[in-house]
Amino acid sequence: MKRIVLTGGPCAGKTTALSYLQKKLSERGVSVVVVPEVPTMVINSGIDPTKLDPEQHRRFEELLLRTQIRFENDIFATVARIKNGKKTVMICDRGCMDMSAYMTEQLFERVLSDNGFNRVSLRDRRYDAVFHLVSVAVDKPKCYNLDNTARLEQSVEEARKVDERTKNVWLGHPHLRVIDNSTDLEGKLKRLLDAILKAIGIPTETETERKFLIHDFTGEIPVPHREVFIQQFYVKGEDGRVRYRARNEVDGMVDEAVFYRTEKSPTDSAMSRIEIERQIPYVEYYRARQLRDPR
Repeated sequence: MKRIVLTGGPCAGKTTALSYLQKKLSERGVSVVVVPEVPTMVINSGIDPTKLDPEQHRRFEELLLRTQIRFENDIFATVARIKNGKKTVMICDRGCMDMSAYMTEQLFERVLSDNGFNRVSLRDRRYDAVFHLVSVAVDKPKCYNLDNTARLEQSVEEARKVDERTKNVWLGHPHLRVIDNSTDLEGKLKRLLDAILKAIGIPTETETERKFLIHDFTGEIPVPHREVFIQQFYVKGEDGRVRYRARNEVDGMVDEAVFYRTEKSPTDSAMSRIEIERQIPYVEYYRARQLRDPR
């Protein structure tokens, strides 16, 4: 079962997107399980996070984290098993990292350590893909309204800042996709669907990927970013080559690394292909290294 996150800034179309995805994915034979937005549920129970003192705020954020994890690991994972679809995807209406957009870095690190987590385990290992829907406050402010804002009623400027913070907390995830407002809402939803289909291994139109090797770069990167070390190699498969990849933020730290196996298979159409990627344990990655293609 694939587990993905749908996140974004205020008034980004997330609620509409969830209904759209359930319908469109079901039409393609995908069993969809949606984990509801935990902060909304808790806040609607009568908690106002703006009126909490620092200790209450810490306990509140720990409650959100524990509830989110239990929903994903136990309750809705059981729902997915009951539905028993041939291909199942769990869509989380926001994920564990989203809460850090509303905390100081120091508080977030304490919540992580007190609960036995680290950033890599919650951001990279936990979710197969993350999709950030950009708020209309960023580039279409006339379309912005304050309806259905769970945390606070925010101005356009505040919403822009929340959108940026929410996006930045997921920086470093290998499959973070930002869905902007360059088209109308229908086009935005279609681009989101195409990105999700690719993430769960359903053939879509072939994308053109471009990678650039930059020599002697010494300038400042003008946007928020995270430095990630990547090692990859290929192993010959039946229909081509299988790619193995290790990613971590501390070079050489196996305990902090995430390992992937990616296999690309052709289809009957020259314009599409199947790409299946999954996380693997270090032992499988290590064994594959002994079989790597030297070319």
